[in-house]
Amino acid sequence: VMFEPDQKKLLTALKQAGLMDQNLDEAIAMSSSKHMPLGQALLNLDLISASKLMTCLAKAAEVPFFDLSNPDIASLLNNRLPKKLALLYTALCIDFEGALYLIMGDSLNIEALEDAKIALGADVKPSMGAEDEIEAALKRIYPEEDGVDEGLDQSEEDLGWQDNATFAHEEGSELAPIVQIVDLILMDSCNRGASDIHIEPFEKRIRVRYRVD
Repeated sequence: VMFEPDQKKLLTALKQAGLMDQNLDEAIAMSSSKHMPLGQALLNLDLISASKLMTCLAKAAEVPFFDLSNPDIASLLNNRLPKKLALLYTALCIDFEGALYLIMGDSLNIEALEDAKIALGADVKPSMGAEDEIEAALKRIYPEEDGVDEGLDQSEEDLGWQDNATFAHEEGSELAPIVQIVDLILMDSCNRGASDIHIEPFEKRIRVRYRVD
C-alpha cells in the first residue's frame, strides 16, 4: 500500500513539480472512484515518474528524500540498524549532516521509527527513499550469505527485546484490572531482568516488550 501524506500538501508539491490542474483532476477522480492513493493513480495514468512522485511525497510529508542511486548518498548508508528491523521495515540508516535518519518508503511508519530509536539508543529522524533502491541497498549491506531470510525469522530477543505474554485476570482480586496488569508487567520485567519496558498502543491492542541486555 502506497504511503499517502496530507492530500493538500501533496497537491501543492505536485503543482510545484509542474503537474497541470487538468491532470491532477483526472488522477483525483481515479483515486476517488477506485479507492486508491492519489500517488498510485498518478502512476497508473503515467502522469508522473516514480522518482518524481517519491520526491513530492517526501516534500508533502516535510521529510528529506534520499536518492540512493546517487553513489555519494549511498556511501553514507550504514549497518547500525539491527538486521531484523532493517528487513522487517525495509529501512536503512544514514548519517547525513550530523544527524541520523531512518530511510523508509513510508516516513509515517511511527512503529518503525520508535523501534529504531530503541534499538539504537539514539535520536533517529524520519526520511524517505524509493523502496526498490532501499531493497537493493539492503542486499548490499546485509548480504544473503549472512542469511537474509534468517533475519526475518529470529526472535525479537535477538534485538534485546522480549514480547510479553497476555496477562490473565486474577480471580478474586480486589485490584482494578489495569492495576493488576501494571503490577504483573512490573513483576514479570523484574523476573526477566529487564532494564526497560516499552508499551506500544495500537487501535485494539497493546504490545509490551522488555529490553533484556
